[in-house]
Amino acid sequence: MNHTDRPSPSTPPTPLPGGCCPLSFAHCLPPAAVHKAAAAEVLLTDARPLGQNRFAVAALWPRDAFLTHRATSSPCDPLLVAETVRQSAIHLSHTFYDVPKGHHFVLSNLNFELDLPAWGPGPLPVVLDITSTRTSTNPRRLAMALSTDVHVAGVQRGLCSIHFEVLPPGGTR
Repeated sequence: MNHTDRPSPSTPPTPLPGGCCPLSFAHCLPPAAVHKAAAAEVLLTDARPLGQNRFAVAALWPRDAFLTHRATSSPCDPLLVAETVRQSAIHLSHTFYDVPKGHHFVLSNLNFELDLPAWGPGPLPVVLDITSTRTSTNPRRLAMALSTDVHVAGVQRGLCSIHFEVLPPGGTR
């Protein structure tokens, strides 16, 4: 995706579910924030806490996705939601759960349902309402489940859940 596929910085921010502070779609997060090497592969643009273990995440889904999988005739590649939630798990962990850079993420149990409308020639702004739940009682180990509501134009259009575990460098538990 090139810079012309992004909304201009004057694009009005999107209000969060529940009417909290707006999210911005003006700039993508740095690639390292979501464990990507290429800036064009970053989908996330913003993230805000909504309460304890609840977050709003903004993303832009490109019309012509960098993902090459096309399982259905849907106007949207279903792997976009999986990649967006994967990036969200990593970004939220580093930003709000103090996971140091260099740690590895093992993802599992991905489930999702989508009912997305077709969209025009530009990217599709998406807001994720994410609730995180720790799945490990060991204070030295971060394992979590994310439950996500996918919103497009203020309307819930899908659900996604994922489990992940964070491993320190070297992969030891």
